[in-house]
Amino acid sequence: MYNMFYYCSNLTTLDLSNFDTSNVTNMSWMFYNCSGLTKLVLCSFDTSKVTDMNSMFIYTSKLDVIYVGPNWTTENASTVNMFYGSGVSSVTQSDNCEIESEDPASISVSTTKTTNSITVSVSASAPSNISKYEYSKDGGKSWVEASTNLYTFNGLTEGTEYDIMVRVTSGKGKQTTSEITQVTTNTIVIPTFTESEISNGKRVTITYPEGCGSKYTCTYQKNNENSVTVTSTTVNVTFTDSGSVVAKVSDGTNTASSSYNVTVIVDITDNVVTSGDGLYEDEYEEGRYVYRGADPNNYIEFNNELWRIISKEADGTYKILRNETVTSMAFDSRGARTTGYCSQGYAPTYGCNAWSSTANMVGSPSEFTNGSYTGTIDADSEMLTYLNGEYLESITENREKIENHDYGIGSVTYNNNDLQGQIASENNYKWNGSIGLISVSDYLKANSDMETCGTASTNNSAYTTCRNTNWMYISGTYWWTLSPDADYSSTVWNVNVGGYLKYSYNVNNSYGVRPAVYLTSSLSLSGSGTQSDPYRIIG
Repeated sequence: MYNMFYYCSNLTTLDLSNFDTSNVTNMSWMFYNCSGLTKLVLCSFDTSKVTDMNSMFIYTSKLDVIYVGPNWTTENASTVNMFYGSGVSSVTQSDNCEIESEDPASISVSTTKTTNSITVSVSASAPSNISKYEYSKDGGKSWVEASTNLYTFNGLTEGTEYDIMVRVTSGKGKQTTSEITQVTTNTIVIPTFTESEISNGKRVTITYPEGCGSKYTCTYQKNNENSVTVTSTTVNVTFTDSGSVVAKVSDGTNTASSSYNVTVIVDITDNVVTSGDGLYEDEYEEGRYVYRGADPNNYIEFNNELWRIISKEADGTYKILRNETVTSMAFDSRGARTTGYCSQGYAPTYGCNAWSSTANMVGSPSEFTNGSYTGTIDADSEMLTYLNGEYLESITENREKIENHDYGIGSVTYNNNDLQGQIASENNYKWNGSIGLISVSDYLKANSDMETCGTASTNNSAYTTCRNTNWMYISGTYWWTLSPDADYSSTVWNVNVGGYLKYSYNVNNSYGVRPAVYLTSSLSLSGSGTQSDPYRIIG
């Protein structure tokens, strides 16, 4: 093979894979001045019998590498000037010569993406073709094998960056790996909400991304009810009461959700009834509405507690009553007030039944008259002082909604059958302030069976029946009203454990206290008034 490619300076490639050199003895000057070659692959060369390799690669100035196989040896050969003027000074010998000598495959990678997938497309070629494709989404830490040049990673996390790589193997077994392509999956568009007024409440329009029913599963859930599946980009949800809605979009792997709270302002007078539990027009006081029945929907949240709405007054204010007693105490102590009106009858012995001083009564009357007792009252009751001092200061939520208001503090006659006359008697004297108690007429008008229970006399005659249709009744509890007993100076009406209106309890006894307040007429309410969804103050 002496001078075989002598001065073939225009050669750029040579395929010598089929050469059988097992009996060759002379390879001197074989590639003399093959200055166009950059690589020689001599994997098949068996040089065990070659004795002359002098100047074999002389002047192969552009050679970068010479690959030889396991049968290459120079042990028996002369190698004078073997690499003189060459780009290399030695050969690269390998047991995997065929693989190592093959040119790397050319690789071009392109990707497409969704919210939960990345599809990788590969264009690759190698001299011995491509026998295997492998794909990685974590920068080569792990690989998955595929038989084609197209592969999809599924179940990915939305809005997340992945390091995509491709590795191909040629027919001879040479592997080539692509550079990292960083791909960030799409983000699911979160549903949005638009609120609008309708005649009976609010309409919430939910807007979803394109693809509901095809690439996405879209749902909404109103007030924790069953989920509703949506196949359009918008859907309307109607609220007649305050509530909430949760909208979700899922691609099968990822879920994006958003929620929206709806506040529907209610007017309690929109639901006036004439029978059963509910809000009634007050036939005794014009322009006023009262809640009646065993358990009407009149619950209201105030000071983070459950209260009940007694009435909506003609001036628009709301009179409310605490659902439970706040404490037990005397209406007034023995000897606390002992002058004027409070010096008469049993008042010096058992305490005085007047709610406030005459100076603090509306109009500041010179005297307070109750039956045969009359005179000036120099001080407020201890009950009034507690409620408008210590207790008022304990109210931390919505205290500013309390409005000073007139409370009827006149006396009530025992066993009377004239509710209209009783109301007039209660209003003979009034006190204007923040926190009071209910009057006897408030208790009577909370009953839905007014025919049987609508006066002090009839209520007490049938109290075991009447208590079943009166929401104010608390089983097993005594609690005060602010109405003094007519013709006595030391007793105040209360509601006893059985629902009986008791007039003869001296004020120095300790009974339950259920505060009553008036809330401003500018109040805005939401909710349905049930115990689980009470009216809430929103403005």
